[in-house]
Amino acid sequence: MTAIQYNIHLTSDAEPGTGFGGELVNDFIPRNAFGHPELPASHVKGLMRNSLVNIARIRRWLPELILEVFGKSEHERIDEVAAFTLSSVSLTGDERRDLVVRTAVGEFGVAADTSLRTTECIAVGSKFVGDIYPSVEPDSVEDLAWRLALLSVFAVGSNRNRGSGSCYVEIAGETRGPGDLVKTLDAKLQTWEPRCTHPRSKQATSPIQLTGKPVVLQLVFHAHSPICCPEIPDKSNVMSTGFSIPASAVQGLLLTEINRRQPELADAIFANPLFRAWPMQPCYQPTKSQEPIQSPELPESAIRVSLTHRAAKYSVSETYGVDDFHDEAIEPRQPNDDRKGAPLKGSDGVLLRYASGEVNLWRASDMPHVITSHGVHTEAYADLERERNVFTVDAMAPLVWQGLVVVPEDAAEPLQQLFSKVSQVSIGKSRTVRGLGTLKISRLGTEIPAQWRTHGDKTVWVVQSPIPFEHNRLTAQETFRKMADAWGNACGVQVTHVWANSGILFGWNRMQQGRQAAQAVILPGSVIEFGGKVDDEWTREFFASGKCAPEGRQQGFGAISVHPGKASTLYENKTEIPTKSAAPDNYAAALKIILAVAALSSLPSVSQIRAVQQRIVDGGTQKAADYLEEQMKRPSGIWAAWNDCHNEIKRVLKDYERCAHKALEVFADLAAMKNKDGEVSE
Repeated sequence: MTAIQYNIHLTSDAEPGTGFGGELVNDFIPRNAFGHPELPASHVKGLMRNSLVNIARIRRWLPELILEVFGKSEHERIDEVAAFTLSSVSLTGDERRDLVVRTAVGEFGVAADTSLRTTECIAVGSKFVGDIYPSVEPDSVEDLAWRLALLSVFAVGSNRNRGSGSCYVEIAGETRGPGDLVKTLDAKLQTWEPRCTHPRSKQATSPIQLTGKPVVLQLVFHAHSPICCPEIPDKSNVMSTGFSIPASAVQGLLLTEINRRQPELADAIFANPLFRAWPMQPCYQPTKSQEPIQSPELPESAIRVSLTHRAAKYSVSETYGVDDFHDEAIEPRQPNDDRKGAPLKGSDGVLLRYASGEVNLWRASDMPHVITSHGVHTEAYADLERERNVFTVDAMAPLVWQGLVVVPEDAAEPLQQLFSKVSQVSIGKSRTVRGLGTLKISRLGTEIPAQWRTHGDKTVWVVQSPIPFEHNRLTAQETFRKMADAWGNACGVQVTHVWANSGILFGWNRMQQGRQAAQAVILPGSVIEFGGKVDDEWTREFFASGKCAPEGRQQGFGAISVHPGKASTLYENKTEIPTKSAAPDNYAAALKIILAVAALSSLPSVSQIRAVQQRIVDGGTQKAADYLEEQMKRPSGIWAAWNDCHNEIKRVLKDYERCAHKALEVFADLAAMKNKDGEVSE
């Protein structure tokens, strides 16, 4: 897919709310994982759909056009691929934000009780920039339709019927206006045949026979937008992601891209018993959006942490060292073996092993998420319950993921060539508006993948994707031990212990339109401990051939990797969300001024102090100082409150810009605690 840039220019203040608020602001503007304002892709796509639906109704175009352009929606049974994939649009330049305060007017012409609402907005003149990735032929009906839909968006955000969010859209290289596109579409739609009513017949081609030994390919996926891969298939209006990209999703990603260009090759790869994928695990957190990833920064392997791995619940020094971790499968645990007095507990996440031999634990609780809430306003939801109209999505922030895939030798080169040209892909839930990123595929050749190499005197295997098993009288632990003993006999190394975690899984298949049968499985994180070291070459052949789990290959089941070793420290998140309220070095000096002012007999009210403090957030200390000067020109009842402390507060704003916000926070607290006798209580 080739990216086409589009810009949204605001001609009035926009209020793109998130549904989340705070103490002072009822609704914040959306922000990406790096704290910068943006318009979510789902919002832009919804506006595009609404615009095209209205135009199609007026022009009496075929209703199938909407399905062809936007793909399948929740209420439609026909499954079609959308004509485009959309990225969120990010604000360029300075973050020009402000606050809008409104109240409702009651039946008597006065403000209604509890109706006061403060909304964060983006100032007029701001410009948003994003990318759109068409998947249709240029100047086709579908291509013209999405261009018309995007150029017909004239307002964004909420309160659009009150004049908020007025805008105009520009598409790079597009010189035609909406009227020109409508005329062209009117003519082309006379002979257009929708795919959903006239399916494309497969051309008769000779089947491809794939041969050769299994070849291991390494995948590195650099996400540019949030990713949602739910671990539990739930068709509700709340979607929660897991931190791993499942092996089935990896298979679907590869096969979908191949099928668009070489359907016969996709069929041959899917049917071949050597085709097998491993889940992609998060391995790196970029420090900024679209950051290029250099291979030396990435770990050799990213393995889902095992059931036996333990980390200190807390550390007195707030830093973790090698003594704060333990793994029972690697070394026996002694009674009362608590490190630094801190109890050890299990922690979900991934173990990252670097070329230096260092192993980091990246806990799932430390991985960044992006939570959004949005409403769907279409005729399809008119007869449904109102609660179903609001959707909440918990997605992973844009990270870098790493994984493996095994294909027959004849398919390795075509796959590499395909993704050397088509690196922009999307994965996970709602792929037209999230899950965008670049995929890099490299062939390992005769090299043994780092995920399959043993480090230490004995081998420990960790299950990475579910392993199916049949119900019988044996427990899950006994069933898993039976599997492990058979594998140990095959490699000639005895299995000493296993740790099993089991469950029942089911899923949805969009091609078969429905829920798949429930399956009892050994869950990821389960562990097999061998008494000695298993030969790496034997491990490579065993994993690549799929002998460990011949059943369930097409569902992504049966992926196993080798334990990378006990963690020595926690993974350090490098991303710092920007803030304007951080306290710098002269914070103590600013507090001395504030404490002296707080001892005065007359102080401004808390709301007056908060008003100055809010100006710092909106426009910096200069805007706050200007606002303070305006208060001295107002009626005596207002300026008198500032008269005694006016000069000192101005000094804080001028000399201590970096900590003025925090200093005024303390000033407001002291003003609230001041008692009737004019003293500050303890």
